Amino acid sequence: MRLPARDQNSRSALWIGCFLLCWNAAFNLAHAAPATPEKLTQIAAELRDKANRIVTDPDRMDFAQWVLDSYLDTPRMAHQALPKSWDALTPQQRARYQAAFAQYLKNHVVQAIIKYPQFKLDAIDVLASSKTAYLMTRFLLPEHTPVKFSLRLYKTATDWKVEDLQVGGLSLTGSLRQQFEEIFARHGFDGLMEKLTQVYP
Repeated sequence: MRLPARDQNSRSALWIGCFLLCWNAAFNLAHAAPATPEKLTQIAAELRDKANRIVTDPDRMDFAQWVLDSYLDTPRMAHQALPKSWDALTPQQRARYQAAFAQYLKNHVVQAIIKYPQFKLDAIDVLASSKTAYLMTRFLLPEHTPVKFSLRLYKTATDWKVEDLQVGGLSLTGSLRQQFEEIFARHGFDGLMEKLTQVYP
C-alpha cells in the first residue's frame, strides 16, 4: 500500500533525523578527548607535591631516591642508553652496568636539584594514549626563564613507568646514548664503567 505523500515526507524526515542524531553521537564519541587514567593523575600530583616541598639537602636526596624507586624503569633506560652494544655485554656485565647506571642517574637528578635549589614545578599536563603517556610541566626558577620538563611513561601490565626524561626538549636517554656508545667503542666496558662511577665534586 502506497502511503500518502504527507506520510512519506514525515517518515523520511524521521529517518533523516535519526541518522543525524546517530552520526552526531558517533562523531562526538570519536573526537572526545580520552579520559586520563587515574594512576597518571596521581603520579603527576604526587610528583609536583613532593618536588615543591624540597627545602634541605637531605630532602633533595630523598626526592631523587623516591623518583628512582617509585617511577623510573632504570633497567629499561640503561638498555636504551646502550642499544647497539647491549648484545656485546655478558649477563654479569649487564647487571653491573644497570646498577651503575641507576646510581649515575640518581647523581644527575641530585645535581640538577642542587644547581637550582629554589626551583618549583609548574602545573603538570597529562597526555596519554593506551600505552604511552607524557607528563609535561616546567621548572620555575627565580630570576630565570622557565625550563620545559617532561616525562615519557609506558604502560606495564600493572602500572606506568618512566622510560625517558626531557629537559628543554632534550632527551636524557638520547644524549646519554651518544656518549655511552662512543665511550664503549673507544674504551670498552671498563671505560664505560669508569665514566658511570665518577664521583661528583
